[in-house]
Amino acid sequence: MNKGNSLIQILIALIAFCTYYLLVEFGSMFTIFLGFSSPIWPLSGVMTGLYFLFGRSIIVGSLLASLLILQQDSLHPDLPSYAILILASISVLQFVIAKQLVLRFCIIPINIRKPLPILKFFILI
Repeated sequence: MNKGNSLIQILIALIAFCTYYLLVEFGSMFTIFLGFSSPIWPLSGVMTGLYFLFGRSIIVGSLLASLLILQQDSLHPDLPSYAILILASISVLQFVIAKQLVLRFCIIPINIRKPLPILKFFILI
């Protein structure tokens, strides 16, 4: 891997970090009673789409942002470090699983003229 490619991968991870952090902050503005759920949560779709476009660098930035957000979470201030690491890993693992499911069960590129491939894609994501 050359130096220019490494810098691009670091830049993509940094963009993923910022995007993840900002989308969590945006989604948390709309939380329902006690802050446990939000009817508006664009994070999953946006980060999965970025993972499809840019690959593993998105995972690194998302994991780091998830660790930071869980560390700053005021709902669970006494959460142990290993639990934070497990929760962050699980939240990022959803992107990996979604991509693998789409690659396995959908024909890429997805034909947008027929409803069945679109429906299958949305169900898997």
